[in-house]
Amino acid sequence: MHTRMKRLWNRRPALSGHLLFVGLMLAIALAVTWTRPAQQLERSGLGLAMHWLPDIPLGDRVMVLAIDERALQAYGPWPWPRDRLGRAIRQLDEAGVAAIGLTLPMASSQTPPALADILEEIRVGKDKIDRKLKALDRELRSKKSSVRKRARKQRDRLRAGRDKLETASYWLGRLDSDRKLARVLKKSRNTVIPAFFERSLSPQPLPETLERFALEPARPDRQPWYLSPWVAPLANAPGPYAHLRLIPPYAPLLESASAVGALPASQRDDLRVGQALALEVGDRVYPSLPLLLHALGSGHALQDIHPVPGLGIRIGDRLIATDRHYIHYPLPMHLRKGKPPIPVRSLADLLGKRIPADELKDKVILIGHTTGLTGLQGTILADVPPVLLQAWNTATLFERAEITVPGWFHLLQRGLLLAIALYFLFLPARLQGRPVGMIISLILALLLLNTAIAVLLASHLWLPAVLPALFLITGQLLLAGRYHIVVAIEESRQEAAEAHRALGINYHNQGLYDQALIEFKRCPPDIYILDPLYQLGLEYERKRQFVKALGVYEYMREIDPEYRDINDRITRLNTGTESAVATMIANEQNPEQTLVLDQTGIEKPRLGRYIIEAQLGKGAMGTVYLGRDEKIGRQVAIKTLPFNQEFEGHDLEEVKWRFFREAEASGRLDHSNIVHIYDVGEEHDLAYIAMDYVPGYSMDHYAREGALLDPLEITRLMQQIARALGYAHRKQVVHRDIKPANIIYDRESGTLKITDFGIASLVDDSKTRTGTLLGTPSYMSPEQVAGEKVDGRSDIYSLGVTLYQLLTGELPFVGDSLANLMYLITNAEARDIRELRKGLGKCLSDVVKKAMAKQPEERFQSGDEMADALRRCELELQRRKKRAAAEGG
Repeated sequence: MHTRMKRLWNRRPALSGHLLFVGLMLAIALAVTWTRPAQQLERSGLGLAMHWLPDIPLGDRVMVLAIDERALQAYGPWPWPRDRLGRAIRQLDEAGVAAIGLTLPMASSQTPPALADILEEIRVGKDKIDRKLKALDRELRSKKSSVRKRARKQRDRLRAGRDKLETASYWLGRLDSDRKLARVLKKSRNTVIPAFFERSLSPQPLPETLERFALEPARPDRQPWYLSPWVAPLANAPGPYAHLRLIPPYAPLLESASAVGALPASQRDDLRVGQALALEVGDRVYPSLPLLLHALGSGHALQDIHPVPGLGIRIGDRLIATDRHYIHYPLPMHLRKGKPPIPVRSLADLLGKRIPADELKDKVILIGHTTGLTGLQGTILADVPPVLLQAWNTATLFERAEITVPGWFHLLQRGLLLAIALYFLFLPARLQGRPVGMIISLILALLLLNTAIAVLLASHLWLPAVLPALFLITGQLLLAGRYHIVVAIEESRQEAAEAHRALGINYHNQGLYDQALIEFKRCPPDIYILDPLYQLGLEYERKRQFVKALGVYEYMREIDPEYRDINDRITRLNTGTESAVATMIANEQNPEQTLVLDQTGIEKPRLGRYIIEAQLGKGAMGTVYLGRDEKIGRQVAIKTLPFNQEFEGHDLEEVKWRFFREAEASGRLDHSNIVHIYDVGEEHDLAYIAMDYVPGYSMDHYAREGALLDPLEITRLMQQIARALGYAHRKQVVHRDIKPANIIYDRESGTLKITDFGIASLVDDSKTRTGTLLGTPSYMSPEQVAGEKVDGRSDIYSLGVTLYQLLTGELPFVGDSLANLMYLITNAEARDIRELRKGLGKCLSDVVKKAMAKQPEERFQSGDEMADALRRCELELQRRKKRAAAEGG
């Protein structure tokens, strides 16, 4: 079933559909990388990986003054008057702190709404009293005592009223805490107040009141390659914020402040992974409060901060690495026994002057709530008050405790997606729909994630892994789903096609060729219908219906222009020379006749692309012809095998399949002592093999009395044959019919080659079924005679018999019947070769005996082992020959 599914899946339309499907998956995956939720997944992956990062000490450069429960008990519930914050700022300035950051709401006024009107009325009242007092000066200088007395009483009343207005103005002025804080901020040059930001549904410009705090971008000293105009679009990705709205502080506070930094307005506006060191608001870049605190704490001013697009933010000579949207990734905060790693003191201790000045000197101070009034902000490892998170972010800037997300991060991310798509594209079909494919993809995804985590732990560098891993897994699932859907559809189509094909073959067998052609054309035009069409075309040729045969071949050419020899057949049919074509068939009435010409004297017969020149010989397994490849002019020996004489029906199809398989295996043999197979094919019910044409004689020419070769020469020749068999056995090819007739020797050139590799086992099946044995049984090993499975050691036995015959001119076993011969092979011991021919020596006798051992385990276990033994015999024969020559001289 799986083989059929694989066959269906490997068809050309399926491959093109696979290419389109993988391309569509890649296009969707790449499009997803330009969305915020997808990049948030990547940041979430970084957040998970941060759990494995160790805790590191950051020092005490940053401190938090907390508005905690103790401060609220000492100074009353929140909100406090802002002049109390002003008092804290004055104390911190006097202690010599490096920078102060307020994380408290500053957008609205704490002054009562009618206070300004009341103070204005008091001022107007005081002006009226002053004018009246000035007018009384003339009356006080009057000469009349009554006038002066009345003027003095009136003056005293006005002065008393004015004093009351002054007292009311003083106490009412105490209620204007905004103005008091503004005066403190104006004097303090290192205090940063917050401007809270929140997400917006539409683009919002930077408020004009905050323009003076915006940062001026700077050009990089050297443009990175990933910021070039051609690469930059591929290396870009949306930031965590689509649109932002910045809420400026209360106007009097804003006018007095020396620095205003951005903070998230609520917990859901913050990032669990990373912090925005600068915000892109409209077309301006605005600094965050931790960034300003770091700059002021490092001795720099607002004018020293410059965003560098694509690289980070430069403060003086230092470049803080961020992503393309100025997101900085500090190391995660580890709570130590439930307490934050940042020093925290109560603001009540400062206001109560219980903190020594040297404990505050040169530190960066953040003031904010640590109670539940402002809620908690989420981090990777814990939820903490916002002021602690901002203090941690500020401290990591000083200590450079950060994770680098390179500017080419998204370019690498998309490159990995492309690489995974190529992996999917070349993934074998059998792995797309099977569990092993998913297992491989899961392993690759885990390897990708583990690599990213390992790099993070080793160098604090985060590489894209989450989206590529998700694409690897989801892509594999989609491929598996598509695989099964396509196979199900193709199976239903194939079932219908096979029904038409079977019906067409049935019509063909009945001789209804026209009906068969109609059914074949109803099948999908693919390679699986070509063979029935080809056989149908041959039938039309045999019936002399050349026009119909031409139509069949032209239809086949539309499917596969290179199929077999259809182009040659079309050419011959079109030129009218078809009548001269040779048909190579086995004539059942006259088995001796193997070559029948339609018309003699017109054209030499052909087999495939080979022109038959002459007949070289004939044997039990077929006839051998001398042929010529007309395309390259090479002479070949062509051996024909008439399988239709021995097989029929299903057995015929099976033996043909095995024949081509064995011939393919033998064709891979490349050895100087093995006849090379160039081509195999079938034509007119006749299988053929085209191989090397080797001049000379078969070795059976030298295996009879009076033509025996010198033992030294035989020893040298058999060494070559043994090593050739050893080579073939290592390639998992067994000959099964080694004998002198299958060894060609040209004594003039010294050429020696083994023929008929891969043929014996096919015909052997046929002969065994009919109660006979293949070829000459005298060369068969005992296990081959018994019908057992054979391996290369069976060839060693046959080579031993061949050596025996070449040395003595006789076979080791000769029976008066086949049964008697089989008995002798399996049970009897052969005569010693030294009894049959003098001068052979013990070495050759031992080699022959060991090669012809009854049990395979007792023989030489490889051809090379036998060749080495023969080499020792050759040396012995040479020594004996030299000794004999010396004695004769």
